[in-house]
Amino acid sequence: MTRIPLRLLVVAVVCFVAMLGNALAEVSVRGYTRKDGTYVRPHYRSDPDGNFWNNWSTIGNINPHTGERGTKRSPPAGYGGGSYTSRTQYSEDGKMSYAPSVEPVAPVKSPEQWAVEREAAKLKKKKRDESSRQDVSAQLLARGVEMDWQQHTSFELYNAKYRVGMADTLREEGVPVEWKNLSAIELNEMKNRVQLSKKIKQYGIDVDWEEYTAEELHDMIGRIKLAKYIREVSPSKKRVDWRKFNANELSRMSLEK
Repeated sequence: MTRIPLRLLVVAVVCFVAMLGNALAEVSVRGYTRKDGTYVRPHYRSDPDGNFWNNWSTIGNINPHTGERGTKRSPPAGYGGGSYTSRTQYSEDGKMSYAPSVEPVAPVKSPEQWAVEREAAKLKKKKRDESSRQDVSAQLLARGVEMDWQQHTSFELYNAKYRVGMADTLREEGVPVEWKNLSAIELNEMKNRVQLSKKIKQYGIDVDWEEYTAEELHDMIGRIKLAKYIREVSPSKKRVDWRKFNANELSRMSLEK
C-alpha cells in the first residue's frame, strides 16, 4: 500500500478548506424583473464582503456555478479614494442588493494650508485668553479692585482674585489684612492657622494663632484629643495634661490598660 507523504496531505486539506470557504462565500439572488421589462433569473453571486478581489467577476476568479472567468481588473470608478466596503440596498420591487461605499481619505494639506490653520489656532487662543482676562477683571471690579485686563496677564489677574478672596475670608474671621501686602501662600497659611486655633478653642483652650505655626497647631490638636481619650478610658490617669507630654508619649499611654 502506497503511503501519502504528510506534507502533501496537509497541502491537500488546506486547498480543500480554501475551496470550501469560497464555495460557501456566496448569496442566492431571487429572480426579478427590471424596470425595462427584462427578467433576471434566480442566480448566485459572490458574498458582498466589501473586498473587490473576492468577487467572481474579478480577473483570476471563476464563478463555480457557471464556469465563467472573471475579467475585471480594478474596482469601479470612485472606489480608489478610500476603503472598499458594502451596504445593503433595496430596489422598488423589494429585492435586496448590495452596493459598495467608500470612506474618503483626508486630502493632504499644503504648507500654506498648515500655516493658515496655525494662525487661526493662535488667534482663537488669543481671543479665549482675552475673554478670560476680561471676565476676571470684571469680577475684581465688583469686589472693589480695579485691574485693567489689558495691562495684566491671566496669571496676575487670577492670583489677585485668589488673594482678594482669601483676605475677605480672613476679615470674616476677625483678622484685618490687606491682600496687596501678602502673597497667596502667606494668606493661605494665615487662614489655616486661624481655623486651627478656632478648633482648639472648641476644647476650651485659647491659643494665639500668630504665635504658632500651622504644624504646631496641628500637633496641639492631636495631643489634646489623645489626652482627652486617655482621661476617658483610664480612671487612674484623670489628670493627664496634654501640655506635659509629646504626641508619641501620649500615643503609648493611650495603648496602656
